[in-house]
Amino acid sequence: MSSWLNFSLKTKDLSRSEQNFWAVLLIALLGLTRFNHFGSAIVMPDASWAVFFMAGFLVQKKRVFSLLMLEAALIDYFAIRQGVSGWCVSSAYVFLVPSYAALWFAGRCFNQQAKALHWKTFSYFFAWMILGVTVAFFISNESFYRLSGKFNDLPWLDFYQHVSIYYWAYLMTTTCYVGALTSVVIAVSLLPSRQISL
Repeated sequence: MSSWLNFSLKTKDLSRSEQNFWAVLLIALLGLTRFNHFGSAIVMPDASWAVFFMAGFLVQKKRVFSLLMLEAALIDYFAIRQGVSGWCVSSAYVFLVPSYAALWFAGRCFNQQAKALHWKTFSYFFAWMILGVTVAFFISNESFYRLSGKFNDLPWLDFYQHVSIYYWAYLMTTTCYVGALTSVVIAVSLLPSRQISL
């Protein structure tokens, strides 16, 4: 128990193999969940937002962001080809890049300012996550409202009254995934011999 209380992780000290391990884990999680926004009795909810935040936090390589973006786009493409509704895909789809970049950047900003994850910085860690979620939600929904062509007759305020209920679902889903992933990160980092090869 004392080791948990004394836990401190500086992600800049993670080895290349450890960063590769977390990158592969996050890529796999995105692939397993990016089919249903909020999940169901048999399908896990989409972990995309948590994946991008945690990737910014755990992985120093910027190209991992590009890999995750490519994976997300390919999954969406093949899902629509298999009959999943493409209603949300419009000319605003490209704005998922800055939306996910906001989450990625929030994870990196925590690293640069807090330097380490430990009990005293947990609230700061989740504050950055909430900021990332909020900015991502605004960018994705504002671009969809302005560019999708589906809301030409709907006033801006009415649109946000309708979509604001989804903000809490996105925030709670992201928080649950980030909490679970952070617990795994802590558990792995406390292993007696932290040797992860990939």
